[in-house]
Amino acid sequence: MKIKTNIYWASIYQLSLPLIILWLSRIAFYLSNKEIIGEIPTQNLMALMGHGISFDILPLIYFNLVWIILRFLPFDFTSNKIYLKISDILFFFTNTILLILNFGDIIYIRFNGARLRYTTLNELFNDDAIGNIFLSYMIEYWHAFFWGIITLIILFWLYNRVEITPSKIIFKKLKKLSRYTYRTLILLIAIGAIAIGIRGNITQGRPLRINDATLYVKNINEVNVLLNTPFCILRSISSDKDNIITPFHFFSEAELRQKRNSIHDQASSSPFNILQKNVMIICLEGIGQLLIDNLSPLDREHKLHLTPFLDSLSKESLVCTNMHAIGRKTHGGNIAISGGFPEFEPFVYMKSAYMGNSFDSNANLLKNEGYQTLFYMGGSRGSYNIDEFARIAGFTQIRTRIDYNNDDDYDGTWGIYDHKMAEYINQDLSTIKTPFYAMWLTISSHSPFKTPSNWELEKYKNKETGILRSVEYADLSIRHFFREASKQPWYKNTIFIITADHGCRDFEVGSIYANPYFMYQIPFIVYTPDKSITPQRIEDKVMSQIDINPTILSLLNYNKKHFALGESMFDENRKNYAINFRLNQYQVIGTKYLVRLASDGKEIDCVYDIINDKELKHPLKGIENETIKDMVDYARAFLQDYTHRIVKNQMRAKVN
Repeated sequence: MKIKTNIYWASIYQLSLPLIILWLSRIAFYLSNKEIIGEIPTQNLMALMGHGISFDILPLIYFNLVWIILRFLPFDFTSNKIYLKISDILFFFTNTILLILNFGDIIYIRFNGARLRYTTLNELFNDDAIGNIFLSYMIEYWHAFFWGIITLIILFWLYNRVEITPSKIIFKKLKKLSRYTYRTLILLIAIGAIAIGIRGNITQGRPLRINDATLYVKNINEVNVLLNTPFCILRSISSDKDNIITPFHFFSEAELRQKRNSIHDQASSSPFNILQKNVMIICLEGIGQLLIDNLSPLDREHKLHLTPFLDSLSKESLVCTNMHAIGRKTHGGNIAISGGFPEFEPFVYMKSAYMGNSFDSNANLLKNEGYQTLFYMGGSRGSYNIDEFARIAGFTQIRTRIDYNNDDDYDGTWGIYDHKMAEYINQDLSTIKTPFYAMWLTISSHSPFKTPSNWELEKYKNKETGILRSVEYADLSIRHFFREASKQPWYKNTIFIITADHGCRDFEVGSIYANPYFMYQIPFIVYTPDKSITPQRIEDKVMSQIDINPTILSLLNYNKKHFALGESMFDENRKNYAINFRLNQYQVIGTKYLVRLASDGKEIDCVYDIINDKELKHPLKGIENETIKDMVDYARAFLQDYTHRIVKNQMRAKVN
């Protein structure tokens, strides 16, 4: 049975339905990601719900703007059945998109670490493998899609519970002219309400922005609960589409030069003499340090025994047990490792105004020294623009799924299986004139964790498909790579660097393996078959991915002037800190403390004692000592140096 009412009350009722769903979805978002966000007291959650209405109204109006105008036009034909059917179809279409975008982040925040922005969404939909990726996530997170569909069905059922009374009946006692006058007045009132809703406020001189969410939260992690994804996408279209960086300014130029020097006259001295060695970087997809037992910070009880080969190799290598990823995404890790500079969300370098900048990456520097530079990835060309960045970073030969040219070995989602790429890379490198500088980005340990059904089956402890089995497969693939490499003439004269694009992010939220500190720790293994680099375990130095480039240059005794934001692990004067980005905060990591700074770099949000509180459960209140001050000082100097240099295109040393 339907309720009969006029077009105005019907429209208000119908428009309120997606608003209510958008508003209530915060609770689903919070409950689904409680372990990531942290516990929010009920009082705080209610306050977030209240403040969230303003952030919900804006996208609701944007997505339904045409529908609202169609409904409020001051003409009798707005009650025509065909006209109403057209408006219904428009409503269903736009609000389905609105709600799907918001529902999607309930899952995707685990990978992104924050609400989606325009650039991130654009990046996803421009990926060549988006169809297969979307299908795999539909299967893996079927319950989320199921409840999303149920919600949409309820929305559309409730939408159709009203029957609109013809317009003439509404104003039947009025003359025709008066009827149009009244309806025009209603339209003008609606337009005024639209203007207020789009601005998001009437008390401030500017429209509601993403950063305004910080005004209404007790803890920065609550921002993602307060916000909604359509709002973030809409508000970031103008601000993020060109990825313009606003440079930080904490110090004068003279002060900054005293605190940092990113132009190096020579590489830091290294205890090794290995000039003209080949370099082979293996960047493991999502293999955090905690997955490699010999490097894992976990106690014996929680070690997973998945990587016997990497365990054994690390014991014969130089390793740093305090290496940290820049962020949570592959392209960010790739840029940091191959380019030598960070990509802090929501900034996306390959979508930015700075992608034409030049910079002193290792590949750019070493190809001038006679090195062949090669980049390998089993995925399709165009995937997250990784291959395009590799070319900008100085890799002259790019090998992808297209070059592999045999889709019999395609996993159906991401690209060529890792063990087959291992064979291909070995064959390809054997045709290359040495010395070479090569990088291989693996793919098979990425969700949905597909492993081949006909290779080394007897080696798996985990018989079911999932992250544990995929890590076992990754280890088997790397073993296979080294087994094949050992047969090649270039093998003994090669430095092998094994690291990862980012840490573990696919374990069940709340488990020790999803620990917000451990999830950023990645392996850093340096192995030379001829033992020219003495195996040793370095635990007292803190590094990030941007330190890999200068460390490799030190190993190669590269002694020409160059630019590097990072610092070699062999530099005696280096600051023993790493910086990364998590949930709209900068994290500064030292040997004793982890300090979280607000996104503007000004305020300290919290401090943790990572020696005694590795699970980051007990923030230190009101603590500020010389070490913490130095860490904050380092972070601010780094951010100022980096942002000014990328804006001014000064990430290359002037070479005479």
